[in-house]
Amino acid sequence: MVSVKYLTYFQKVCETLNMNRAAEELYVSQPALSQAIKSLENDLDVTLFLRSNKGLVLTQDGERLLRHTRLILHQFSLIENLKEEEEKQMLSFCAFPCIVPSKALTRFTADPEFQESAVNFEECRVAQILESVSSSTFEIGIVQYNDSQAQTLLRKIRGMGLEFHKICNSCWTIAVGPGNPLYGRDFVTVGDLKSFRLIRPKDDMFSYLTSEIQFGDIAMDDLQNDYINSGVMTAAVLASTDRYMFAAPGYFPEGLSSIHVLPISDPPVMVQIGWVQKKDTTLTKEADHFLEILREEYASVMRFPGIL
Repeated sequence: MVSVKYLTYFQKVCETLNMNRAAEELYVSQPALSQAIKSLENDLDVTLFLRSNKGLVLTQDGERLLRHTRLILHQFSLIENLKEEEEKQMLSFCAFPCIVPSKALTRFTADPEFQESAVNFEECRVAQILESVSSSTFEIGIVQYNDSQAQTLLRKIRGMGLEFHKICNSCWTIAVGPGNPLYGRDFVTVGDLKSFRLIRPKDDMFSYLTSEIQFGDIAMDDLQNDYINSGVMTAAVLASTDRYMFAAPGYFPEGLSSIHVLPISDPPVMVQIGWVQKKDTTLTKEADHFLEILREEYASVMRFPGIL
C-alpha cells in the first residue's frame, strides 16, 4: 500500500531534483529518503527518477505519479483542515440571472452580526445551479421556473437529492433604459417587444423549455436575442440602447435608477421563485438569515397593480 508520507517525500524530491537538499528540507536523513523512494518504486513497479550529469530527472512514470500526488496531497490537506473549514463563516449561494434583488445582498453584508462572514455568490443558469448545489460548491441556489418547466425541473431536483422551497410567486418582467420607447410605460405586451433585441445569457436545457411558450401568434422563439453573460455589461447596454432584458423588480441597485422594470400583461407568464438545497440538510445561520432578507425584499418589490 502506498504511503502518504512517501508521496510527500516524492513530491519534495520532484521540487528539488536533489536527494540531499530534499532530505534537509524534510528533516530526514538522505539514506532514509532514498529508501523511501525505492520502496515507492517497488510498490508501484516503476522507475521514478533517472540520474544525469545535472542531477535527477523525472521519468514519464514519475511525471504521471507527480500529477496524481499533487491532487492526493491537496485532498489530504482539505481533510486535515476540515474542522477549520466547517467553522468558517460564509454565505455561499448561486442564483438564476437577474432575479435576486440587489438590496438583499447589501443588507446582509451591512448586518453587524455577519460582518465577519465571507460571501461566495455567482449567477448561472438553472442546470448549473442544481449541479453546483448537488456538488456542495454552493450551499443554496435561487431559481425561478414557469409552468412549462415545472414538471421537468422538479423531477430533476428530486433525482439529484435536492429539495425546492418556495419563496413567492411573480411574473415575467422586463428591464429597459431611457433609450427604449417603452420606458415609462406601466406595463408591456409581448408584441411590444418584437421590435427590440433581448439581452440574455446562453440557454440551458430548462430555458429551451420556455421557447415553447406562445403569446397568441407570437412565440418566445420569435424574439431577437443578444447573448451577454455579464451583469455590468448588460446594465451599461440597457442604459444606453433600446435593448431590454428579463429581470426581477429590485434587481438593479438604486444607483441605476434610470433602468425601469415593467410587467408583461398579455397574459402574464407566472413564475415561482424559491431556493434549492441538499435534501435533509441544515442550513448555516448565514443562509437562513439571507433567505429571511430575501423573503422581505421580494415581498416589498414584487407587486404590480392588476397583475399580481
